[in-house]
Amino acid sequence: MAKRTVRMGEFGLTVEIPERVVDAVRRVRPAREGSAQRFELHPTPEFELRSRAPQIEAARAFAAESASATVPDADAPDAAETHPWYHTIEFPDGLVTQGRYDHRELLAHYGFPDDLHGKRVLDVGSGDGFWAFELERRGGEVTSLDIETFADVDLPAAIHDLFVQYPLPLFFRRGFHIAHRRLGSKVKLVNGPIYDLDPEAVGTFDFVHAGDILLHLRDPALALQRLHAITSGECLIADCFDPALDTLGAGPGLTRYRGGWDDATWWAPALSTLVQMVSDAGFRDIQVLTTYRLADRSSTEGPWRAVIRARA
Repeated sequence: MAKRTVRMGEFGLTVEIPERVVDAVRRVRPAREGSAQRFELHPTPEFELRSRAPQIEAARAFAAESASATVPDADAPDAAETHPWYHTIEFPDGLVTQGRYDHRELLAHYGFPDDLHGKRVLDVGSGDGFWAFELERRGGEVTSLDIETFADVDLPAAIHDLFVQYPLPLFFRRGFHIAHRRLGSKVKLVNGPIYDLDPEAVGTFDFVHAGDILLHLRDPALALQRLHAITSGECLIADCFDPALDTLGAGPGLTRYRGGWDDATWWAPALSTLVQMVSDAGFRDIQVLTTYRLADRSSTEGPWRAVIRARA
């Protein structure tokens, strides 16, 4: 018998075909002339690899120092004043936290539904909880998903191993508990990675919000698939992109790899790539609602972000 190989990209399948079938195919589809493969050999370039030793040593020092530190009590009288807040949150008594980021002016441009009464809502990667509490204020029955320790963060292997050795809690969860208590919130807290989202475990949600998550994940495509699986209605995804990549004229597909070494940031995709990823995860009716830059308190400008609305 003759053997034939069928290929798709890098994958192939070899099968045995009776000679009478091969002869019949030859009669129907004769071999094309000039179909010989052409190739060129290029010299292999040399690359200079960056040393990651400084980041590893900094992480080791941080882990060792933090492991012996006492975690402040979230119920302490001065907890709200002394906590290192990521989000700027207003409390009923007039206190406004000094968050690293202040998202309040963005709300009018962000795309949240005005009325979420009767809706199951999921906020993914809540941090201190600014978005979860805002969704609750709009009437949603809100579940907040986030991780608990540095060992749960997607980090390069050399750094991840350090935080397995020193299981340090993330300060986000302390901030969430402080705000939850002071606001009298009923938001339900679920601890776990986005990769574990499963409709059989958590159900499905009418409205899902995921903000600044994908850039911190080693596998953003898998994360988007998980979001699609638990979305029964609308999903709002806000994440960073690199506008320079779309000016190169290569179409959707370009992304900048950062490796997770700085602020656990793995990727900076082109906006067209980010939209394509949302579509490839199974979402439809995709809209880019707005793009914006938001600087933290220590900077004059921040990375570009896009707010993308999609339906399951």
